[in-house]
Order: sequence, then structure tokens, then C-alpha cells
Amino acid sequence: MLTLARLADLVYQMPNKLLVKQITKRECREIWDFVHSTNRLSISLHRLKSQLAKECGVMLERILEVADDRPFVEILTMESGDVPSTHTLKEVTQLMRNAHLNDKWILPFADSISTKEAGLIWRWALDYRWYSKRNRFKNWLYRHSKLNAGHSFDIHLAVIFDGLQVTETQTPFKKLEAWEGEVPEKWWFVTDCATLKYVGDGIVRNRNGTLNPTFTPMLDSNAVCWTWENPTGTSHWHSHNTPLPFSKAKEPMTNEWHESQVLLESYAKGGFLIHHETNYYLLTNGTNSLYAQLLTIQNLNKGGYEIVIGFSDAGEVVDATTHRIETIPFSLDNALKRRGVNANIRHAFQPIEQCLVGKFNYTWTPDGGWHLKFVDVEDTMGVDDVDDILDYFAMTGGEDES
Repeated sequence: MLTLARLADLVYQMPNKLLVKQITKRECREIWDFVHSTNRLSISLHRLKSQLAKECGVMLERILEVADDRPFVEILTMESGDVPSTHTLKEVTQLMRNAHLNDKWILPFADSISTKEAGLIWRWALDYRWYSKRNRFKNWLYRHSKLNAGHSFDIHLAVIFDGLQVTETQTPFKKLEAWEGEVPEKWWFVTDCATLKYVGDGIVRNRNGTLNPTFTPMLDSNAVCWTWENPTGTSHWHSHNTPLPFSKAKEPMTNEWHESQVLLESYAKGGFLIHHETNYYLLTNGTNSLYAQLLTIQNLNKGGYEIVIGFSDAGEVVDATTHRIETIPFSLDNALKRRGVNANIRHAFQPIEQCLVGKFNYTWTPDGGWHLKFVDVEDTMGVDDVDDILDYFAMTGGEDES
């Protein structure tokens, strides 16, 4: 039976360091059920804080004073040590789900598990930035099955462990490549490239290749084209003269190619959809770079550092993924110290209160596959310079976990 210590070790190695031979099919099923479960801690966060204060023999105000606006997950993790526990995952989840029935349980439990286990189970119990942990497992599945998110979990598992051969009945989806030529045959200007969607094989895919559940049921033709939102966001245009129920055909631009490119200066998220010799391409003003806000950092002791980064969603920065680096670059360490954050404190989740923007490149390596790579801090940037979360999803498919 899967133990909490074993689970923590597996998750922390995902998605790039864990080999298939290091995990079993049964463990994968248990992890899948766990990371997607919503039946978690049976008491409120306030009651949890009050219970901890009671067990510590202090007033709640003292617990809040010690917390000092830090995530409560971090406070709970500090109660744990370095020795792995022998608790099974089933035992631990039952403890959380029956918390309302127990009187004194927080300190004994926290003392019985390691900080690595605590960092995982408390984030799950409190649903604290759990998306990035769940995303690690999903990305590991996609990496080793070499299938996209359109397939069921059982199919991914059968491909990885049972050698199932999946025959694609549809034309393999090909993401837009960057245009590097001279004057193309046809081009359209897209004011927001995050809204691009592919139409083909009787389905509609988002720009990252995942199935679009809104437009696919409406599709009633075999058109092969790209569609995108018009500048006002009130409707869609597409690059083919075949009628579509959710989009209007848009004629290619007739301006001179080099004159057209002045539009890139006015639209930060804009770009040219290009059709040349039967293939589609994209030309944007940017590179494979994203600017994200660094939200928290955790020293994993022997395993490097883990940084939670966020992107803008409707004007508010939300956490999107967890980024791991082996060593802290001098520029980042210096920027953290100026904000009162000491990256050398082991295991603790440290919030980065003052906005810190970092530049990340979406790159490929033989060992790591496609992933975000930290480049540098951008001290002159603020929260208004953080990229939109749609840009993150459009570039990575939302499956990055580096």
C-alpha cells in the first residue's frame, strides 16, 4: 500500500526525474485518485488554527502573530522533522477527512512526518496551490505516454505500462511554427494570439492542441484552418472561405508585407497568422519568453529550490506552476535578500511579499523535454508587466512543471 513518504518522493521527482521503472501501475492509480480528490480536510482553516493554538497551549492571537501572514501550510510544515513516516496514504487522508471527530491530533501528526511529507499533505488538505502539484503528475503521464490530454487516464496508463499502441485516427496536430521566411503568400493579423484555435479533422483544438469542448460540437464541416477572436472579442474570424457556424471567413491582408508589420508595435499580444505552401506559421513581436511573478520559494535542501510562479488572470496574479532550479543565481539571491527573503532557510515555504518579476524561456532539452527555464530577474518590472495566464497556457499548454 502506498505510504505518504513514498508518495512525497514520487511527486517531488515528477515530471522529469522519475523513470517508469521507478513507479508501479498501481501506485499511479492511487496517485491519480489522490491528486484529483476533493474530499479533504473536514474542518475550516480557522478551526484548524484554533485547534493548533489549543494544542500548543496558547491563544489564537499568538499563532496568528507567529504566522505573520505567512501561508499556514508553512507553519504546519515547521512542526515536522527529517525522519520519514510509515503512515499509509489511506490512513492520512482518513485522518484529514475525520478531523472534526478528533480533539488532539495536529501536533502528534505533524511530529510524526517529515517536512517533505508535510509540504505535500498540508497543501492537499488545505487546497493551497494544489494545482502545481497535480500538474506534476499529469505532465509525467503525458511525457511518458507521448499522448496529449485528449486521451483518458486509463489509455495513458495502458500505453506506459502495458505497451498499448494508440493509432491516431486524426491527422497529428502540428503547432504553429515561427515564421522565419521573407514575404509569405497570405497573412492575417491576430490582435491576441492566445485566442487562436485550430480547425481540422472535424474537431476544434485550442492553440496548444487540446480539444476545445465549446466549438467542436458546433463544427459541421471538414475545413482546415485557424480561427481567432476579432479585435473587440465579440466574434471569431477564420482563415478559410468555408462557412463555420461560430466564425466568419476573413480575407488575407492586402497591405505590403513589410508595411503590415508596423501593427506589431501596437499589439503586445498580436501576431501574424501566415499561410505559405500549405502550412501555417506565426510571427509575433516576442520570443519564447514569459514574464512571471515569483510568489514563494522553498529550499529543498539536497534537491535544489522550488519556486511557485504566477501569471495575470483578469488583473490578479494567480499561481500557475512550480518551477525548480538546482542553484540560486546571484541576481535572484540578491533580489530576494532585498525583499527580506533568505533562500537558505531549509524546507520552509517563504512568500515573496514584494513583487518580483522573473523572465522565463520556454525551451527544450533532451533530458527535460519542453519546460520553462529561469533566465533572470527583472527589477525594473512590476505587477503590470506580468504576462497573462492565457499566454502561459498558449505557450506551454498549461502542462509545464520544470
